[in-house]
Amino acid sequence: MAQTYVAITSPGLEDLLLEELRKMKIKRPKKIEGGVEFEATSRGFYEVLLWSRIAHRVMLRVTEFRARDQRECYKKTRRFEWERLFGEGANVAIRGVVHSSYIYGSGALSKSVMDGIRDRYAFDKSNIKGPFLEQTERGRSSEDQLMLLARCEEDRCELSLEGSSGSMHRRGWRKCTGSAPLRESIAAAMLQAIDWDPATEPLLDPMCGSGTILIEAMRKSLSMLPRLDDHDYGVCAWDNFKPEQFEKLQSLHPQKTIEGLKVIGRDQDAEVLKCAGENAKRAGVKDFVRFEHVAFADGQPPEDGPRGWIVSNPPYGERIEDGEILRELGEGLRERFKGWNVALLLSEKQRPPRIGSVWKERLVFRNGGLNVKLWVGQVPE
Repeated sequence: MAQTYVAITSPGLEDLLLEELRKMKIKRPKKIEGGVEFEATSRGFYEVLLWSRIAHRVMLRVTEFRARDQRECYKKTRRFEWERLFGEGANVAIRGVVHSSYIYGSGALSKSVMDGIRDRYAFDKSNIKGPFLEQTERGRSSEDQLMLLARCEEDRCELSLEGSSGSMHRRGWRKCTGSAPLRESIAAAMLQAIDWDPATEPLLDPMCGSGTILIEAMRKSLSMLPRLDDHDYGVCAWDNFKPEQFEKLQSLHPQKTIEGLKVIGRDQDAEVLKCAGENAKRAGVKDFVRFEHVAFADGQPPEDGPRGWIVSNPPYGERIEDGEILRELGEGLRERFKGWNVALLLSEKQRPPRIGSVWKERLVFRNGGLNVKLWVGQVPE
């Protein structure tokens, strides 16, 4: 039976997530603020959990109702047949999120929901042992704990059960990073937005840091799962979890091999390049990514190959704020990378460097609390 789910992403990336889910042939995906709502059977739900590279979380929409205050929220929560969802002895963490509501604060919301579930079992279904309930401001405290998110905006409340166990941008292979690391899901969104072709176009990140963009590019190109096999999914603790179906979907896409693939990461910081190499090894793509200790000012295009893509998230700080790095980048592109496509993720206050042609805004979204833009252009011949 199909149920309603919501996949959550960074505001501004909803269209890319919608496109991703449509490629999975998900039924009736609908864009909402900060995500995509969709209908699916357990198979479709598991596929989104396992294979989405842009979603941060995937939730089962349990119930929704209007509640003007805590008392009404408690009453309507208590009416729901929670015994259909939680088996005996279930361990459930409840997190509240409140926006512009007469329910004053996330703690008050989560307590109303917790009391409603508890009293459903205590008074209405006394012959069934109720779940262990606790309030939380973050995530699960153990792998077997279920996560129930209560969200109330004005007088509309939604209760959703999290299947993803925290943010899915954490792939499991990035154990060390440089300063201000880029989320893996943001890197995936950047690559999807530019439509890079790994079979014909080299990919170069001249300021690669810990290698996030390149490793994400390789795992997708080789049809590898976004996250490592030992990733902890909250759905595995659900009463109706289907492990055989879940495991079968992990091998849904056979791993590819691509001849002549050129993916190169460069950085002037030798230590962060060492970190990038370790991340690539854990991600299983060490043999497909070449890391070079080269500053952009000294870097040349790869030899004997076609023009391709330069994709980068230049570092923030004083040097980039005063425009020095972007000026160097523009000069180097004009002098040495004629005909190359370029995609740069910059803060909204920055303008892309002069390359002799018009830049286009491909994405506008928030990253790490900052408003950012993905600029795409091509260096003239």
